[in-house]
Amino acid sequence: MTDELKVIGGVYNEGSFVYEEPRTIDYYLSKVGRFRKDPEEGDLYVVYADGTVTKTTNRGHEIVQGDSIVVPTKELKEVDFIQALLDWTQIIFNVATTWKVIFN
Repeated sequence: MTDELKVIGGVYNEGSFVYEEPRTIDYYLSKVGRFRKDPEEGDLYVVYADGTVTKTTNRGHEIVQGDSIVVPTKELKEVDFIQALLDWTQIIFNVATTWKVIFN
């Protein structure tokens, strides 16, 4: 079993910590600078040393040697600038065409 614990995901400073004694999720979150602006609110995941995963909202949950804390992040939707420009161009063209048909 590994002598470390990991905190990954939507936190300011992901990291690994040497195991000292059982601590809580909140303790390790305070060590990594808490949440960034993009974490998914609410649930956290604990990946146990044996590979099982548990979803929890309890930040007082005890973490032991070999466990990892995963803070999920929101899926950020990328904006395709070219596609948005083409969409707006099509809308403007349709409005102009309609205007021309109605008022001529």
